[in-house]
Amino acid sequence: MSEDITALEQQSRTFARAMVIADAESYALVGAELVTIATYIKRVGEVFDPICSAAAKAHKVAVAQRDALLKPAMGAKRARGEQRAAWDQAQTRL
Repeated sequence: MSEDITALEQQSRTFARAMVIADAESYALVGAELVTIATYIKRVGEVFDPICSAAAKAHKVAVAQRDALLKPAMGAKRARGEQRAAWDQAQTRL
């Protein structure tokens, strides 16, 4: 997998050079370059889409686990705060 990424990184650098269409030959070269770029874009998706998908799934699981663990504590915090507020109000009335 890292070999694929390294190859993509190296290929991406080739797109930085400017191309000027000055004649029929350079027009054809730019057309060929467009095909190469389209193939590159497809390959980046093939390499990274599964990685991104797995990361998104892992994130979703982690958030669900975190929320499940926090839910009792947050409920207890809210209840304790309400208890203290009620006690404070009762002490004020006295």
